[in-house]
Amino acid sequence: LKLNVTAVSTALDGKDCVKASGATITVDAGTNGIRSNNDEDADRGFIYLKYCSITVDAGNDAVQAENALITEDTILNILSGSGQTRSVRYAAEGSWKGLKAGDIRLSGGSCFIVALDDAIHADGSILITSGSYTLSSGDDGIHAEEALTIEGGEIRITQSYEGLEAKTLTI
Repeated sequence: LKLNVTAVSTALDGKDCVKASGATITVDAGTNGIRSNNDEDADRGFIYLKYCSITVDAGNDAVQAENALITEDTILNILSGSGQTRSVRYAAEGSWKGLKAGDIRLSGGSCFIVALDDAIHADGSILITSGSYTLSSGDDGIHAEEALTIEGGEIRITQSYEGLEAKTLTI
């Protein structure tokens, strides 16, 4: 399956969930690229990507899940905050994160993110088990409010204010 979406606002918006397997998805969005934002049910508001190739150019958050974001053997090429300048981050309200969710689990694949704000951000925890990650951010490379656990993979943060940030960091 190949999907190309250009949208003035959010390109793909699954209130309860967004799931894709074996898809090639290209998104050009004025605001959010791919979003699932059901915050009323703990079993909803998640994104699951497996064996996909995802390219997102978003004016705000590139991939955002209210509860959980899970990728398995997926290739991600992300630009968030497209068309903005880094000084905008400090002057205006908004969110310009590459990957953003309550909890994030990344396994395998590769990820290239250029973000005006955090490249990868979780309000809860982040688990990285394998894969290759090249991140450039205007703030944090990887930020978890709770736990950040890196069990494997290769992580390169080429630009950031803080590289890795979490309440507890386990490598």
